Amino acid sequence: DFSATYGATSYTLGAFYPYTDNQETSSISLTIPQRQTPAADSYDSKTDILVSKEPVVVEGTPDKVKFTFARMVAFAKMTLKGIGAGETIEKVIFSSSAKPAGAVEFKVHEAATVENAKWYNNFEDITITRENWVATGEDVIWMTTVPTDLSGKDFTVTVVTDRCTYTKSVDLKGRTLNFERADVALFTVKDLERVESATEYKLLTDI
Repeated sequence: DFSATYGATSYTLGAFYPYTDNQETSSISLTIPQRQTPAADSYDSKTDILVSKEPVVVEGTPDKVKFTFARMVAFAKMTLKGIGAGETIEKVIFSSSAKPAGAVEFKVHEAATVENAKWYNNFEDITITRENWVATGEDVIWMTTVPTDLSGKDFTVTVVTDRCTYTKSVDLKGRTLNFERADVALFTVKDLERVESATEYKLLTDI
């Protein structure tokens, strides 16, 4: 729904997802969350960003408006091999000096919305959690990122379970890994280093 402007005969409309208030209609800025909760077989829908590709000009105030949307984020589907089956995964942290987390800024009322958009790589870390997440030994992790080329750079994966912490740092020198807009990057991480969690004891001073 929108309100008619007195004396106007046509309107220029744009749309974006997710909804956010306190935004100037001329320029929208949306952040891809650093903390994400994906499903077992799909990304976290709350981290997706969609934008109408071109503004739509309408005459009067129509009941329906058709938009064609573009996806502004990139997706990564990472498979972890070697996490102890049966362990409860508390969180997975993906970090890189390429800063895959950040924001995108765009203008919905101008042509070439996608081409003129600006992406900002602001943060190195993305933390993934899920409820009742039990490791199988070959676990798939989805995450949403700012379009980021990690080729020639590096990344580190840290997995915290109820029993231990797994870590793997990967040097991408001479190797290619690119998180491209509206695409899914597939890669596997194995041979993670396992460090047992310290055992906690309670000291009883009066039995």
